[in-house]
Amino acid sequence: MVAVFNIDDSFLMPDGARLVGRDADTVSFAVAMPVDERGFFGRQCPGCRLVFRIDADAFKAMADDAEMWCVYCGHCEGLGEFITQQQLERATSVVGDWGLQHMHRELGAALSGLARPAPRSGWGIGVEVHVDRSPFYPRPLPGISEEHLIRVRTHGCGKVRRILSVLTLCDG
Repeated sequence: MVAVFNIDDSFLMPDGARLVGRDADTVSFAVAMPVDERGFFGRQCPGCRLVFRIDADAFKAMADDAEMWCVYCGHCEGLGEFITQQQLERATSVVGDWGLQHMHRELGAALSGLARPAPRSGWGIGVEVHVDRSPFYPRPLPGISEEHLIRVRTHGCGKVRRILSVLTLCDG
């Protein structure tokens, strides 16, 4: 595991994740999604729940407000809705690690203010607060092991076909 130290907010993030923005109500992260050996990665239709793969470079070039269509059922929705379960788990692991660090920091600061020594008279209550200051090590990002894309040469057009379960698409 490689931990990256984000100097801006001093949160430890796993390799492949970074904090990109934060305001009063929102925290934004960038989480890298691995691609296969041909530069494709998975998308899952929110309608039929089937997984298909698309070219990562073509996906990056799409506008943020673009819509995507499912190659199986034709369902149409925004790009962010076509996320696989494994990709969701990868992204939420980053949020969980950041949340643990943030809560540890905030609770430590809040509880430290409650510490009071015991009165010398012997009457009353003293409060001690011990905050664990051991370093936090984020978990490595979970891998993505979606089914591999199979490619074969066709006899008719000579183009490479990407076989996605039962559906084939010609690169022509």
